[in-house]
Amino acid sequence: MRTETMMQDPSRFVPAWKDAYAPAPGMLDFEEKWSAFHDPHGRLMVCAHRGDINIYYPENSLEGFLSAILAGADMLEADLQTTADGQIVIMHDSTLTRTTNLTALRRAGENWMPDSDIIADWTLEQIRRLRLVTVEGEVTEFAVPTLRELLSLAKDRVFLTLDKTDRFRWEDVYRMVREFDAFRTVLIPYNYPLDTVLQIQAQAQVDAGINMPFFASVVIGNGIWSPEKLEEASHFLQKHQMSPILRGGYHNLNDVSRLKPIISRFRATHRIYAESMGAERDCPAVWASMLDMGYSIFMGNRLYDLLTIVKTRHFSG
Repeated sequence: MRTETMMQDPSRFVPAWKDAYAPAPGMLDFEEKWSAFHDPHGRLMVCAHRGDINIYYPENSLEGFLSAILAGADMLEADLQTTADGQIVIMHDSTLTRTTNLTALRRAGENWMPDSDIIADWTLEQIRRLRLVTVEGEVTEFAVPTLRELLSLAKDRVFLTLDKTDRFRWEDVYRMVREFDAFRTVLIPYNYPLDTVLQIQAQAQVDAGINMPFFASVVIGNGIWSPEKLEEASHFLQKHQMSPILRGGYHNLNDVSRLKPIISRFRATHRIYAESMGAERDCPAVWASMLDMGYSIFMGNRLYDLLTIVKTRHFSG
């Protein structure tokens, strides 16, 4: 099914895993997710990295995002880029080369395309003529999605965390948040300065009367915890009555002995987020160790395995 057809009636979408996996009904309840997100003692929550990219769908595709939603993911991570005409699309790279059929179209002699491969040099209309490819290079029927389309699927179903913050303007995102009334869906980017976060929260209070979800980064680089950022973030969240969630970034396997006492200190009062991506991290033994240490929000690529842990531990009764 082409993306354009699917978006006309998303209820017709049938995930590729339908006969092999089934989420517990409670895993699809956004009010349960909202409550768990804000509870420092809440259940394990799972963020789908670039959507459902385990087996079936290209990264950052609407179909992959919807598949992850229907599988019971609590949160989606999406990478944003801005086109030449100021539209926000979802793609990790700043170029169209790796994840679309652009190269194949050039080889076939198509001449309607800009000479540049950089997204910022293309209009949305031009980009929508491309198709996403799988990691094996197979061309799919899936189009490059827009943030507007993703918001229409994610609102009141999952949280949405946005990456590549240097590639888009928050004002443009916020306009869509307000248009879709998605104040409970979109997280304020974790790497924004805390004074900027306060400004955004103040505006959200005026527009919607709530604190937008947010987790504060406490690392320097890939998983290197900063004592200064940790203290600052913890104090900031408490002072301004925001959800007590600390974003630890990559789980650093080489730093476990130092991390354990730090996490032990905060695990009773905060949720702690970590990324478990990479073959050495994305495995049951490491997840079990992370849970034991006190991490409670995971982002990984083995979505179904992580969701099965959630289902077994928290929804089996």
